[in-house]
Amino acid sequence: MKNTLKLFIVLVIVLVATNVKAQFYDANKRPYIAGQYGQVDGSVYLFDKWLPGKIVADNGKVYADLQLKYDIYDKRVLFIYKPEDEPQQFADAIKTFTINAPQVMNFQNGFPPIDRQNEDSFYQVLVKGKANLLKCYTKKLVASQRVEKISTVGELQNENLFYIYKEGKIKRLSRSKGSFLNLMDDKKAEMTDYFLANKPDLSNDVAVATLVAYYNELK
Repeated sequence: MKNTLKLFIVLVIVLVATNVKAQFYDANKRPYIAGQYGQVDGSVYLFDKWLPGKIVADNGKVYADLQLKYDIYDKRVLFIYKPEDEPQQFADAIKTFTINAPQVMNFQNGFPPIDRQNEDSFYQVLVKGKANLLKCYTKKLVASQRVEKISTVGELQNENLFYIYKEGKIKRLSRSKGSFLNLMDDKKAEMTDYFLANKPDLSNDVAVATLVAYYNELK
């Protein structure tokens, strides 16, 4: 299995744990150079530790029994088999991957371009159906405001975005009742009743997923 897998992977030069030497850029596309401007605080990963998961390549091949890390900043999936292994990444394109964290998190690409994402960008698929609820994890590099860390000039902050993929189109979803009703206007009356009866907390991912799942059940 490992000999076959070597045909589909390339070794990447990375450091274990969270100390990856990544190239960071600010909002004006100017690079932060290590040692010249200072340090970047924060992690590029969705989770800092290796977690079990599997990968499905574009050619349909499934690679299971892996330990994965998702580098949000550089949009790449790293994997190992055992803790002593050198981190690697696939040379071939990845269609989907799953991380058990401990809940199962399914990621997929192939959606239409929107905002700063393209067809290769991965989204966590929270709900599947006639309307797919997607969560895009991003890292934003901002100037550090921490006076106690004089050498730190940049901080990576989470900036997670939600989208609805429906009828071949993808649209950004804001956490407002109006945004939901506009995106689900074919069932506006039923969804209005749902809001009145349930008063969902739109800041809560579970409540949003439950709402979209309810919409998918409507005939």
